[in-house]
Amino acid sequence: MCGRFGLFASRDDVETRFGVDVPVSVWDGAPRYNVAPSQPVLGVLPNAEVASLRWGLIPADTPPGLRPGRVAPAHGREWINARVETVATKRAFRTAFATRRCLVPASGYYEWEGKETAPGPDEPFQLTPPSARRPHWHAREHTALFAMAGIVASWTPEPDVEAIESVAIVTTDAVPGVAAVHPRMPLVLPPEREADWLARAPAPDELNALVEESARLAWASRVVGDAVNSPRNEGASLIDPR
Repeated sequence: MCGRFGLFASRDDVETRFGVDVPVSVWDGAPRYNVAPSQPVLGVLPNAEVASLRWGLIPADTPPGLRPGRVAPAHGREWINARVETVATKRAFRTAFATRRCLVPASGYYEWEGKETAPGPDEPFQLTPPSARRPHWHAREHTALFAMAGIVASWTPEPDVEAIESVAIVTTDAVPGVAAVHPRMPLVLPPEREADWLARAPAPDELNALVEESARLAWASRVVGDAVNSPRNEGASLIDPR
């Protein structure tokens, strides 16, 4: 699962790492240590485009007239995650996977150790995790920035209303070490495969190979304080070791 992450690299580092120009209107460059669902996130799209995307996929075929936060029929909310095992076939995801994939830049992500209180097939999210569960910060070893695989959909809530561009982060089985905290994690793309992900939807065998390559990436994890439980909290102290 991925229900919270951070992006606190500089604008220059993000632009250099992904070969893009990021307008202030898309991202003001402020460090974010506690990015939560329903908030805007930076998305890197094909052709070196970037966009501000609402985190929580609203499928394009969702009927108009519903308000964000109560639109996805399965859980009464948007989809923050899409399992890699079903992203190509599940109705909520298959069109976005086939037509609009993106990279979601991140410095690291959080996961909570302990039993899920509301498990589901595509990991529904609790805005404030139970206090009994310990938060962990996961980051790539020796890598300041990485790209999580994302899928994008455009939904128009009402006629003559601007479309909402939304994103779900693709998840996969967690690698050893990370799996001790939670069995799922974001599908993090090796840098050399990021362009392929943007260019076209992987065939099943290519997607399996991508998952295998992602599983070989090295991670560093640590327990952090429970201030991150609330999306209202922000700042570098959130990732300090506990």
